[in-house]
Amino acid sequence: MEAIVLVGGEGTRLRPLTLTTPKPLLPVAGVPFLAHQFARLRDAGVGRIILATSYRAELFEQVFDGGTFDGVELVFITEDHPMGTGGAIA
Repeated sequence: MEAIVLVGGEGTRLRPLTLTTPKPLLPVAGVPFLAHQFARLRDAGVGRIILATSYRAELFEQVFDGGTFDGVELVFITEDHPMGTGGAIA
């Protein structure tokens, strides 16, 4: 099973925290918030997670180096020109 996670937003309501770090990468209980979501998806049987990135996209690949999370394949898709939810999943 596959899942797509939309992580391209700028997180403007959490500024100044998100000026340098995308909201999904902010730490919660010592790990990026997104790692908690990955664990839930893995537990639900998802074997491949597609991350639709835009804002500070390079940081997602740095944080989740290797393209896997606990046996789950991670695929990074970056929108050059953000087009909202529809553009991210097209």
